[in-house]
Amino acid sequence: MHKNKRRIRLGRRLLSALDLPEEAAGTPKLTVLGREHVLIENHTGVYQYRAEEICLYTKAGMLYVTGEDLTLREITPERLYISGWVAGLRYEGEAGAKNNKKD
Repeated sequence: MHKNKRRIRLGRRLLSALDLPEEAAGTPKLTVLGREHVLIENHTGVYQYRAEEICLYTKAGMLYVTGEDLTLREITPERLYISGWVAGLRYEGEAGAKNNKKD
């Protein structure tokens, strides 16, 4: 686990030095359009799909999109487009957990 954190910090420093955005390293990028649409880039797969909740794997942890009448409009290896009434987004999991240590 400690080596993984070191690798993440090194990757962020490298991206910064090369002036590249973090999504170049696979960091999830979420674009929310009102309450009806969510575009998620750099996901690593769908865990669960229901009309009230869609759970996705990401490098930052499990991402939960909750709402009503949620529909997967587009899914590719790089991006996922969800429509419906979006009530919330939340991360869970060890990879997305914050700690008190400084980088």
